[in-house]
Amino acid sequence: MQRKTAKFMFYEITECGYYTFRKRQHEFCTAKDAFTTLYTWIKSRKSIYETATFEPEEDSDDYKVYCYEMEKGNSFVLTTWNASPDTDGQIAAINGLAQVGASDVRTSNFPDGYIAGYETYFWIIPEMNVLVTIRFDRTNNGQSALCKYVDGFLRCLSPYVIEFRTKKGEIATRYGATKETAKTLRPAFATKRRRLPGKIEAIKARRAHITKIIQKTKLTPLIKANDTALWQAALARVGMRTKAVQPVEVDFDTEFAYTPSKEELEDIITAWETQRGNQGSDDVGFRMRGNANEIEWLGRCLAKGEIDLNVHINEQGIIRASSLLEALEEKREWIINSAYPQNNR
Repeated sequence: MQRKTAKFMFYEITECGYYTFRKRQHEFCTAKDAFTTLYTWIKSRKSIYETATFEPEEDSDDYKVYCYEMEKGNSFVLTTWNASPDTDGQIAAINGLAQVGASDVRTSNFPDGYIAGYETYFWIIPEMNVLVTIRFDRTNNGQSALCKYVDGFLRCLSPYVIEFRTKKGEIATRYGATKETAKTLRPAFATKRRRLPGKIEAIKARRAHITKIIQKTKLTPLIKANDTALWQAALARVGMRTKAVQPVEVDFDTEFAYTPSKEELEDIITAWETQRGNQGSDDVGFRMRGNANEIEWLGRCLAKGEIDLNVHINEQGIIRASSLLEALEEKREWIINSAYPQNNR
């Protein structure tokens, strides 16, 4: 067993299961149903290759996601393997210390069957409709890829998927426990970051005192970085822009003198909360009149924290899901109380 510092962030599961199209009413499949059936399905797979749940669209920046390991107890731990882009089994790397346009390119070769990528860890607490990302040594928590992974399972692979032939001979899909009860529904899995009660409201209450907006982000070459996050787009509307693609990890810290309107502040906060990048270092802050030396960061308004856990790490450097689940359950009350104070649960 080794002692590792885990950085966690709470997400509320806002959609899970099958919904009507017009009224968007939830028909069936709770978080417990979804992850129990996912667990059963994963255990039935013969190889990691068979655990992918969606095929990335052509010309998109998405890559396949696989299940490395999953364990179940009173809650679930899911370890995903996020595929990295490769060309014919090779990963290319450039020298980040070289001058622009002057670096050589080196490649690493992998035997057939190996999948280049990196792992991410998740703790799911179904009775609370909560997803917790667990980071150890990486900046990317993998949350947006996990949502696509679960959504892909609900859409195409869960036991509630019922396929049948139409009168025209085409294959159509409905969702239900049986063919007789299946309906045309919308599968969905979505989350949003958990706010700590009151902190964002305090920033809104002091909106008129905002004198500057600060954008902080870190772009990492192993992580997709050419999407503009929604909160970055919101900031762009008030004059703040950053370059979206970088060849090496770069820290951005941009400051802009501006007092947003109520609508603009709400737009920035809402877009930032729901942005899909979810890199742990992305943040937006505000300097206030009368206290210019302090910055009110939105990141401090989120339910997140750090804790030391005793875990078992395998020979490949990956934390075993069973030991992570045991460690999280042991510290469960403390971790949950950090995001859901008892008087707000």
